[in-house]
Amino acid sequence: SAVPNDAFSGCGSLAKVGFAKDAALTSIGDLVFYGCAFSAVRLPSSLQSVGKYAFAGCPNLQAAELPDAVTTLGEGAFSLSLALKVASLGAGITVVPDNAFFGCPLETIFAAGPVTTINKLNSFKLEIKDTAYVVLPDTADFDTRAKVWTDAGFKNVGRVQTSYKVTFDENNPSATEDPAKTNLAYGTKLTAPDP
Repeated sequence: SAVPNDAFSGCGSLAKVGFAKDAALTSIGDLVFYGCAFSAVRLPSSLQSVGKYAFAGCPNLQAAELPDAVTTLGEGAFSLSLALKVASLGAGITVVPDNAFFGCPLETIFAAGPVTTINKLNSFKLEIKDTAYVVLPDTADFDTRAKVWTDAGFKNVGRVQTSYKVTFDENNPSATEDPAKTNLAYGTKLTAPDP
């Protein structure tokens, strides 16, 4: 039920990783996939914990989806994954730790959960705060959730009116739907794309 620390660290030729949807995996240790070459990762719904630098330095990683059961995201989990454009944080994520997405050129961040803390130490690449879209669910506490992101310096925070999931195409992960290509501003209502 756990992938141990350093299991595939430095396997630069590991181009694909997959988990069965019903896998009983609960934990991915520190540095597990550090420097691996896959372009997208979808983790099993049973996953609860992602270790420090678990997906750091993955040069081809363009999209990552954390399931709702994940409550612990380790420091630097995706740092220096220099192609990472889309991150989907499941409902269990309340803290974005130091260096979590440091150096990642994120364009869209989906945050399903009530993130209450974004650690200030390089959690995100500074340059993306003016251009990246943070998409939150349209919930009664939207203003409170949005304030966490705007207080962290993000300029483009909006909401979707229905449940939204990242759509993965393992052969072309960058082709993910982006509902926020227009001038998204704080409090703007978005609609989810057709399934």
